Amino acid sequence: GVLLKMGGYGIIRIGIGFFKGTSVTEFWGPVIAVLGIIGIVYGALCALVQKDLKKLVAYTSVNHMGFVLLAVGAYMIIPTSAIALQGAIIVMFSHGVTTGLLFLLVGYIYERTHTRDISELSGMGGKIPMIAIMLIIASFASIGLPALSGFIGEFLALQSAYNAVPWWAWASIAGLVINAGVMLWMMQRVMFGKAQEKFASIKDANFREFVAAIPQFGFVFFIGLFPAPFMSMIANSIVGVL
Repeated sequence: GVLLKMGGYGIIRIGIGFFKGTSVTEFWGPVIAVLGIIGIVYGALCALVQKDLKKLVAYTSVNHMGFVLLAVGAYMIIPTSAIALQGAIIVMFSHGVTTGLLFLLVGYIYERTHTRDISELSGMGGKIPMIAIMLIIASFASIGLPALSGFIGEFLALQSAYNAVPWWAWASIAGLVINAGVMLWMMQRVMFGKAQEKFASIKDANFREFVAAIPQFGFVFFIGLFPAPFMSMIANSIVGVL
């Protein structure tokens, strides 16, 4: 949840902090944005073909971090747009929460089934309904469903990209749609259908496992429904950069 964000932190705090308003950012802004768009689309396509549930979640991370680069590139083009950096930082924070939660839930499933092969995990919704509900909510947050944390950062990133260069936003939406399809298809294959007989006796989440997931869900809903405190906190932290 933390290590993947070090690059984004370095670009914002050091790259923009040192070179804002110079020819360096004017040159690299479009390059970074285009690399972000490639990451958004390529990450979603890589996730689409994964057969391993954990690898699928991992490749969606490439998709999400592409939105960080997209927002940073947009800020380099329009350096007065605070929402670009706010969007990038919220994407990083939300990704750390939702992807950590998805990995946690994949771990719960693997502990019970000893497999991460999506083709072998059909019908889990009827066997472990509590884990299934948590996985669906986490997947919707990863997609960027409104009222969940993933929506806020991606919306701001797309808005700032559209203000800078409109086609950046349209190209990114293609990756967003593919990623949504990936997660919905994953839920359909894992949660629904007929469960295999060898998983007939598996048990649902226990109290300890449920409690372990509550903090992540708290952030998922709080940021999605009440983003203003986080927006203000981020705005105060990037005053020096702005």
